[in-house]
Amino acid sequence: MSSAFVMTTRLIWKRAWLGALCTVLLLVTGPVTLPAVFRVLPDSIAGDLAQVFHSQLFILGLSWVAFGFLCIHAAYQSPLQLTRGLPVSSTRIASWVMWSTVVMVVVPSLLINGLVRLLFMDASWSDRDYSVLGPTLFITAFIMVAWSAYWSLQAKGFWRLLFWASAVGALVAWLVSRYYPEGKLVPWKVVTLTEWITVLVVCGTGWLAGVRAYATIRCGAAVTSLIWSRVEAWLNGDQLRCHNQAIPNTGSRTQAFARLHWKEGCQPVVLTMMVFGGASLLLNLSGYLYKDAYGVENPVIGSNPAVCTTMVFLVSSFSLLLTLGLSLTPRDFLSMKDFLAQLPVSNRQVSNALVINLLKSLGHLVFWVVIVGLGGSYLFMVFHQGVDVLKADWNWMLQYQSKENFILVPLVYLLTVWTLIANGLALIWTGHAKFIGQVFYLGMVFFFLTIILPMGPLRNQWTLFSVAWILLSIGLIWTTTILAYRFAYRRELVTRRTIWLAILFCLVVLPLSWNYWGAEKLLDRCFLSTLLILPVLPFATIPLAVSWNRHR
Repeated sequence: MSSAFVMTTRLIWKRAWLGALCTVLLLVTGPVTLPAVFRVLPDSIAGDLAQVFHSQLFILGLSWVAFGFLCIHAAYQSPLQLTRGLPVSSTRIASWVMWSTVVMVVVPSLLINGLVRLLFMDASWSDRDYSVLGPTLFITAFIMVAWSAYWSLQAKGFWRLLFWASAVGALVAWLVSRYYPEGKLVPWKVVTLTEWITVLVVCGTGWLAGVRAYATIRCGAAVTSLIWSRVEAWLNGDQLRCHNQAIPNTGSRTQAFARLHWKEGCQPVVLTMMVFGGASLLLNLSGYLYKDAYGVENPVIGSNPAVCTTMVFLVSSFSLLLTLGLSLTPRDFLSMKDFLAQLPVSNRQVSNALVINLLKSLGHLVFWVVIVGLGGSYLFMVFHQGVDVLKADWNWMLQYQSKENFILVPLVYLLTVWTLIANGLALIWTGHAKFIGQVFYLGMVFFFLTIILPMGPLRNQWTLFSVAWILLSIGLIWTTTILAYRFAYRRELVTRRTIWLAILFCLVVLPLSWNYWGAEKLLDRCFLSTLLILPVLPFATIPLAVSWNRHR
């Protein structure tokens, strides 16, 4: 049976190696690309972000999360579920799954840490000389507990959910307390005997609980608790009654399709954005209350609510991309939902309805994460400290030199989020898995080469090549946009009004943004201004993707 385990592991790596390679490139080249991003941000926000990203523990945490998701995704794309039918004991199967995940996460993260330490880590990194043995032991124990929690929660129950949430929270709190025992960063250079014993006990307990939970699932004895079943039935009943309500017939076909698409696949967007908005509010409040109580910044969250809100906004944007991607296609992203594809609505009307719902979803994202999360925490600070907070912030804004950044930076940030989400949805809604993968990996390679060559350590040796590469990038962006609108217009997917609005946007925004960029070279300014064409690209690519998916 060991050959079956080896074969399954090879299948997992076969599906994960390319994503792992791109993840390594992303994390290793991050210290090179981030200074280019920080140039367009205000000094206060850029300084806090630089302090966060120039951390060995932060790089390790990102690599753990990235490779954990890659491992899980590749495992469930492979015949891992078939291992339940092998004539092997549950102890061997569960142990193989847990320890193979440890290897697939720990080894690449140590490799990334070594490359970053060798290439980029300097005296500005606060934890440069710290050992990685402690974090490695922590993530090993965390993976064992995570698998145990996953298998145990297959038998759903509120008490189980509370127990495993507390266990995971206790592990994270232990790691934070080990690095920040008194609110200040303390090196974890030596793993004590007590810590060794603690990690071994946690790993052993997690392994035993995981084996027992997996055996319960394998024999079919994992049963949902009665209270959970009643709550789930009550929620499903309410949802069923909502779906049985008749959709109003008033309005155009575009409006009717937009209502149907929103009711069918986009309602989770509101709930998800409410959760992220609450998370942003709680994180900002915890950072403020921690500083007010102890007089120092929270070591994990910090005290700048804009930085914390930005992080939550990025995570919620990725969640929004996945939610809207699944609203039109099944979970395999390989086709369009049949009942939506067969409706008597033209491709142009379908794409217009999808763009309307996309803008509506972005509105919920901004409202819950920014207005409720950031604005609510700021109001709490005002009520807690008085009007002096408003006066101090107002004086700071008046004394700030580049006051236009208070409008331009959020605007550029929103345009970037719109560009990534809209173009990502256009790619997902094509329903062609190989095409999606090829475009994604090609875009990753193109992005890193574009950033590294003109701004990285090879800029002096490869000046001519970087100039040619930037010119190629500019030409590719313009050519792709023009061809997309041309094909969409020939297939009657967009109107002349849409094309003229896109041209007007380029004629107005590109000249206005010319003096905003801090780049010294003329070619760099041309490239940064050319990137502002990408926000209008989805108005042509989304109709093309829907037409391709609907009629292929």
